[in-house]
Amino acid sequence: MSLQQAGIKGNIIASAGISNLTNYSPFPGEKIIIAADNDSKNSITNNTVIKAAKTLEMKGAITCIVKPPENGDFNNLLQSCGEQSIRDIIEPEITKLTKAVETTKLTQTENNSIAKQNDITNVKELYNKSSSLYYFKQEEEANWKR
Repeated sequence: MSLQQAGIKGNIIASAGISNLTNYSPFPGEKIIIAADNDSKNSITNNTVIKAAKTLEMKGAITCIVKPPENGDFNNLLQSCGEQSIRDIIEPEITKLTKAVETTKLTQTENNSIAKQNDITNVKELYNKSSSLYYFKQEEEANWKR
């Protein structure tokens, strides 16, 4: 709820426990920022956050994990540094995710265009081969009739 209080726009969902994130069903391409606690790198919570992000990605979401710069959570940051400190962390991540989605869409469009060009080339090659076989067969039949 600290993000909402800081004025972050979008759907903000409190998971009531990081392991509950894996129960969420994102729509394909949904951008999800996981605002996690800053615990030690080897903590169970940290590993659970990483697994949750990977699970959401396997379900089609685009994710990133954001943590406060110091140990603690975003509520601690809100209390000690104010709303702007949260916006300074979250808003650049929103921009990155938006750009990542745009890049993905552009790459998919380019790949589709290449695939269509390959299909056209394959059809032309198939047509040329079948035309050659047709004319070869006609010549062969003509030779048999002689």
